[in-house]
Amino acid sequence: MKLGARMLKTGVAITLALYAATLLNLTPVFAAIGAAFSMRQSVYQSYIGLMDQVKGNVVGLVVAVAMYYTFGTEPIIIGVSAILTIGLCVSLKIRESVIAIVSLVSVMENTSGMDFLPFALLRFSTLTLGILSAFFVNLVFLPPKYEVVLLQKIDQFSTEILQWLRVATRNWSDQPALKDEIARIESEIQKIDDIYTRFTEERTYTQKQKLVKARKLVVIRQLITTLKQSHGILKEVYDLGEKMSELPNCSSETFVEELDKAIMSHEKLILSAMGRIKHQQEESSIRETLDPDIPALVDLLIHVFENKENDEKMLFLPLASRLMEYHRELDRLKRLLNSYLRYHNEDSTVVMPKE
Repeated sequence: MKLGARMLKTGVAITLALYAATLLNLTPVFAAIGAAFSMRQSVYQSYIGLMDQVKGNVVGLVVAVAMYYTFGTEPIIIGVSAILTIGLCVSLKIRESVIAIVSLVSVMENTSGMDFLPFALLRFSTLTLGILSAFFVNLVFLPPKYEVVLLQKIDQFSTEILQWLRVATRNWSDQPALKDEIARIESEIQKIDDIYTRFTEERTYTQKQKLVKARKLVVIRQLITTLKQSHGILKEVYDLGEKMSELPNCSSETFVEELDKAIMSHEKLILSAMGRIKHQQEESSIRETLDPDIPALVDLLIHVFENKENDEKMLFLPLASRLMEYHRELDRLKRLLNSYLRYHNEDSTVVMPKE
């Protein structure tokens, strides 16, 4: 079992909530429940969640007090109150209806013998303490490094795809293994998109940081787009399967040669983005990347079977289309990296931050 940062932070938040509640003579268990329900994946999500959770806690408290003084605390009344609470949360666009229900039930189940209103405020305070404990832990304990994780994943899976492309275009790949890898990498690309979304949500506090991050986001988004295009080419090559071997020798050699140039260009751009090329050579290395003649290659693929039957005439058209998209995205990535390195030469000439 792999322990993630969120698991650890949830445990720390619960511990903190229990100690704080004990110190303040509150009910520790409800503070722990509040902390457990309030942990989020990022600081920004935690902040947004904090607002909703406090609102939900207030809604639960208000409904509980109103229903208690109007109808009492019979089980059926608590059930109706829960329905009403959920309805209010939906109407008020409060997404944290669970914490509202916890607040409602914890308040209406008064078995302590205390007066109801002080007891309700006590439970409300206890849940709020748990919510604040989770927010505090998420803010200061193991803050997520989405940028580092994101770029590491882009680097890793770009490398894997390009390696598979080299193997597959030479008809060396094991088709079942390639199929599994394509599916696995596709699921990882979805995770990359999720991490990118979380990274965009992270707040910056100075105008300079905002400007740097905005430009960095454009470059990273393009890295992801180019990654997806290379993955698309790999899928097309897999779908063609044995048909790839039907290319005439000269056409096959040209295809492999030009695609290798595109792959090398992609690799060099990734190396530049990750800061693995010498500081003073980055811009020149990007400009010197091999320029594959993809349009000519596409023309070759389209016309290679033009004398065949109708079903086979357009056999390589999907691959040709993918290659054109890949070529365009590589060119855009090259221009964006050049721009990024030019404008941020003083601060950082690499996209990849130091851990």
